[in-house]
Amino acid sequence: MPDSTAPFAGRVALVTGGGTGIGRTTALRLAEHGASVLITGRRAQPLQHTAKLATTITAVPADFGDERAVGQLVEAAIDRWGRLDVLINNAGAFAAAPLLTSRCQLWPTCTRSTSWRRPC
Repeated sequence: MPDSTAPFAGRVALVTGGGTGIGRTTALRLAEHGASVLITGRRAQPLQHTAKLATTITAVPADFGDERAVGQLVEAAIDRWGRLDVLINNAGAFAAAPLLTSRCQLWPTCTRSTSWRRPC
């Protein structure tokens, strides 16, 4: 049972890009401070590894750049815990290309995980 005096006790957080790096560390710290945490990302293996590190972390592989997946993730949190209090939008994508010579087709790959508008 979580410590009711912890700063995030009773709170539910969704962390995108939660399998590695900053997202992983954020998810672990939220869990350490009492939150129930749903982590998501495109790669199942890192998510599962992170979820094994804290009993209050649940992993759901999904592409946060897919608008349908966003709704499904919110529903998953609400179905499991009855609420969603915190969103850490950490997911991102990277395409290595020189800015001045890159094609417009690369931009959706880089921006769709943080914005649902289509820039090109």
